This record gives sequence, structure tokens and C-alpha cells, in this order.
Amino acid sequence: AFKVVFDAHMGDLVYVRCYSGFIAPKAALVNTTRDAKERPTKILQAAADDYQDLAEASAGDICVLVGLKNTRTGDTLVAGGDKHK
Repeated sequence: AFKVVFDAHMGDLVYVRCYSGFIAPKAALVNTTRDAKERPTKILQAAADDYQDLAEASAGDICVLVGLKNTRTGDTLVAGGDKHK
């Protein structure tokens, strides 16, 4: 996560870059920095103050994850089944 901002309507918006694979809404993620499980409720594409829903984000995409409770700037997220730390 390289940026976290608060939106009054959606809550915390976590900006991330997907380095490999893909991210889908409700996918199990693990925050390896805080050893916490996360599950984004929505994935958005940001353009200034406008957001569009995405079905998924794939490698190379910069997107916004909504619904993460324990992720902060600088944290690393991996797929729920990955053993990377």
C-alpha cells in the first residue's frame, strides 16, 4: 500500500499496485507487515476524484481497495494462500 486516505462515504481507501497475479473483491489477502487477514469489499480505479468499480485488478494495475481495516501506508499485502513474508 503506497497511500491511504479517508473518504466520508467509503471509509479508508487503500491505494496499491498489483505486482503479480490479480486481486478480486472479497479475495483473501494477508497483510504481512501487521500479520493481519484482510478482505477488500470493492476494487476501484481512481481518476482524480472519480472512481470506477473494477471486477479485478491484474499485474501492473494501480487500484484502490475499499474495506481494509488494518492496512496502512507502507504495508505489504499478499494473496491469502501465499507464504511470503
